[in-house]
Amino acid sequence: MPAHRHRLIAWSRDRDLLLRAVLAIVFGGVALGYALSHFGPAEGRVESEIVKMMKYSYIADFDEIRNMSPQQMQEYLEKWKETIEEDFGIDFDAPRQGPELEDLPPPPTPEEIAEGLQHGGGVPAGRLEDLPAELRPLFQSYGSAMREAADGEARRAVRLAAESEPPLEFARGFYGHLLHRAGEHAEAAPLLRAEIEARPDSTDFYRLLELASLLEAGERETLAARYDDPRYRALLDGELKPRVQIAIGRWWDIVKDTASNEFTQRSPAWNAVTLFAAGVWFLVLAMLGGAGAKPKSRLALYGAGFLLGMLSVFLVMPVIHFQRHAVGLDLNGEPLNDLVFFVSGVGLREEGLKWLCFLPLLPVLLKRRSAMEALAAAGCVGLGFAAVENLGYTPPGGEASLFSRFLTANFLHVSWTGLLGLATFHLLRWPRTRWEEFVATLLGVVISHGLYDYFIFHSFGLMGIPSILIMAMVVYRYLDKAAEIYEGSFPSVSPLGVFVVGGALIVAFAWMHANWHLALGDVGLLVGQSVLGSAIFVFLFIHRFRAVW
Repeated sequence: MPAHRHRLIAWSRDRDLLLRAVLAIVFGGVALGYALSHFGPAEGRVESEIVKMMKYSYIADFDEIRNMSPQQMQEYLEKWKETIEEDFGIDFDAPRQGPELEDLPPPPTPEEIAEGLQHGGGVPAGRLEDLPAELRPLFQSYGSAMREAADGEARRAVRLAAESEPPLEFARGFYGHLLHRAGEHAEAAPLLRAEIEARPDSTDFYRLLELASLLEAGERETLAARYDDPRYRALLDGELKPRVQIAIGRWWDIVKDTASNEFTQRSPAWNAVTLFAAGVWFLVLAMLGGAGAKPKSRLALYGAGFLLGMLSVFLVMPVIHFQRHAVGLDLNGEPLNDLVFFVSGVGLREEGLKWLCFLPLLPVLLKRRSAMEALAAAGCVGLGFAAVENLGYTPPGGEASLFSRFLTANFLHVSWTGLLGLATFHLLRWPRTRWEEFVATLLGVVISHGLYDYFIFHSFGLMGIPSILIMAMVVYRYLDKAAEIYEGSFPSVSPLGVFVVGGALIVAFAWMHANWHLALGDVGLLVGQSVLGSAIFVFLFIHRFRAVW
């Protein structure tokens, strides 16, 4: 064995050295973070104030504000006035210089007034005279019809204007909107199209309405033609886009959108640190999978598993939208419905797709006949899934979740996929005697995954204890199985050493990155609480690695 490799193995098992290394990394990160807090971008101080506003709940629920009367809004502002003045240095009573007459904005155009009406407002006071005389009755009727509960006189007036020859300007778009709101989508779509053709430069509001009406009316051919129009496609966002893609069978577009959102909308530095967290666990799995004895072949095998796991994430989104929009499987806050959703909607979906992406490795694994390699390779598939998933859960500004997800999500996916992959390996080698193991493992993995997420969403006042217990059982099961089937006694780098040093580096980075963007006090609140709250998981891993490895 080369001398440098021998030293590395010895260092990874020297607990005094590991303790000193961890302390040096953490204290070094704190010191660098403190220095960075004095050189961060100016926007960081603004973000700090936003954190403070969130902490003290200055911002009321949006629906609450939207439904406030002017009197209620005044009372709400008075309630928080003194606190906001004190914390943010805002003087509400300071004299304000009014705009000069020539600086006042020009009167709104009919298009601007129409845009306000489209969102449920009436014609602004004193603005009716800004409209041409022939349009005033139409705009008044449309504004009234938007507040009517049924087909009243105002809506009939808009319909007559739309059906007149020639139709009154704006009338077809207004009436198409009213029909869409009433659920009469087949009738709304041609009116909206006529409005767009008559006024090509009109607001894109009508184009979105046309897409939604075509979707609801089941006009798939026309919907596909609109989707292929770059101007229409650029407008699609949120829930409407995947619904349109599913309706016209553009599943690959959903996969491409998912990949683009995961990687291109994050900074390279943030992608790097999230993948570094996965890399720490990859080294742990490689050591548990005996990579020290056959580094080239086993690292190649485990690396392929990791890449297949990353691929599985991009297959999840089409299934999510299918379950939500075609099957109607979604959260609604009711405990029983949400339990079904998390088990059959989340657990079955994610574990099934990871399992499918593990299957291409089976021919190689069956030829090599190594249960240890099967467990480690399947675990790497789960790790690849978790690595990409974490990009979405730990965006810039999400430093508080980085360390906790390093401890929980990464190795939970490793354990679930690893155990199911090993059971599949056993099933194919000994189908007559191992099918019960496969069925029991499949049910256990899917149900435990669903319950873990369920008890995070519905805590029932138990402070996450059920999820902690589920994680402990699943992780212990994986590590016990890894120790049971470990082949040979070839010395390798200690998984415990990799874990503690890697974890310390992640904490240090989270602290430094947060200090670049936030004030020091907020960093302590966000990152400090996260690390302290994860102490039980740190103990879980250290205890098991010390006991077994």
